[in-house]
Amino acid sequence: MKQVLIPTDFSLPAQEALQYVRRIFWEEACTFTLVNTYTPSIPNSRFMSRGNTIQPLQNAGPEASKRGLEQAIANSYEALPNPKHVFKYFSSYNLLAQEVADLAASLGVDLIVLGSRGAGEQESGILGSNTIRILNRVRFCPVLSVPVYHNLELPQKIVLLTDGMRPVSRKELSPLVTLATFLDIPVSLFCTGNAQDSLCEVRSLNMKCLKEQLCLPDPYGNVLPVDRVIEEGQSVIFSTAGEHLLCLPRDPYAPLEKTVGLLPLPDNAVSRLPIIFLPHLPEYSNSSQVRDTYMIGRV
Repeated sequence: MKQVLIPTDFSLPAQEALQYVRRIFWEEACTFTLVNTYTPSIPNSRFMSRGNTIQPLQNAGPEASKRGLEQAIANSYEALPNPKHVFKYFSSYNLLAQEVADLAASLGVDLIVLGSRGAGEQESGILGSNTIRILNRVRFCPVLSVPVYHNLELPQKIVLLTDGMRPVSRKELSPLVTLATFLDIPVSLFCTGNAQDSLCEVRSLNMKCLKEQLCLPDPYGNVLPVDRVIEEGQSVIFSTAGEHLLCLPRDPYAPLEKTVGLLPLPDNAVSRLPIIFLPHLPEYSNSSQVRDTYMIGRV
């Protein structure tokens, strides 16, 4: 049974993220664990009476959090009833990124899913502050970021976008292969770089390894210079919202803000797309514990 962790602030983006991932794994037995963190309102004044009125205020945070989680689960199941989907929840007095990291490690989570932005965050930029904090804090688990679109269509293609300068192991690629297999959709690989060195030795070797691991044809067929990716981003690689799922490997030597900020695509194109960030696993291994599952890719 797959374990999916969903941080939520009970906003529309969080609700859409939950429904989106449930539709992806509709035929799979899954446990969806919702997590919400709170900061209780604790009165602290030497002029305040120390009567029984303090206790309800102290309980307002946890009670509101628990009610919100129960209501979110009820709303999700009412909209998409499925006996294969089991729900749990955690309500905690903690920092959200820390709580998500702790739960992901203790529960053995397969995937973290959250909205691209929270309820109170500005529309500018690709990702909200909480999403960036979680991505920077949790690097050992894949994270799926879902934009705010009602009934977002399931993707028809996964686009793996990389600069080709870092090797990506089979184990790090396994979330991509799993999603492609469940959705029965192709994977396209695009390598961005400067036109002068787009086929440098390191990039060529890493691209060749990626193509072989994904069973994709032509190891250099989709190596595009940065200017071409920007120029063709709207019409060739990405089109309507939800039609593609963008996949980004993690850069262990750069914060997430830098990785997204250097993404060679317009913000308005990327912000409409769900993005899965692959895990970074320091010890590259193709051990027998990793299932040798491949897909036939179509470009």
